[in-house]
Amino acid sequence: MLDAAKGWGGVVLAAHLFRWAGERPLYEAMALAALCAVAGHIFPVWLKFKGGKGVATGLGSFAMIAPKAVLIAAAIFLLIVLAFRYVSLGSVISVASFPSLAMSLHEYGGDWRALAFMGTASLMIVLKHYSNILRLMAGTENRLGAKRANGGRPK
Repeated sequence: MLDAAKGWGGVVLAAHLFRWAGERPLYEAMALAALCAVAGHIFPVWLKFKGGKGVATGLGSFAMIAPKAVLIAAAIFLLIVLAFRYVSLGSVISVASFPSLAMSLHEYGGDWRALAFMGTASLMIVLKHYSNILRLMAGTENRLGAKRANGGRPK
């Protein structure tokens, strides 16, 4: 919840600071804030650039910019997790689909730079899941609700 709030707060601040600029610059500023929030979560300076995967931060950021696209991406996430029981697979597919959803729903203010910033943030989140993707391909990724082979301790 705090990671999502962090992303949401950054975008709200950008929206407040650029509300006078018009729709396109406003969306560009909000999308840049979302990208910065995701990058700051994935590569935090105080943790020697080793942070989280950025999914929750992206969710909070993107919800402010493209709420309909986020709802559809969340539904995709839930369907994939329910069907396959892989949280990482649901995360990767829903985040990868988000820029296309935002574009098709016209939730980027018509500014290609805003769409590019959201696409870059989404790509960063997908790339951060590289080890999960490798485990999915190898068939060794843990399923939701499955007992871990190492006694329940994280790897």
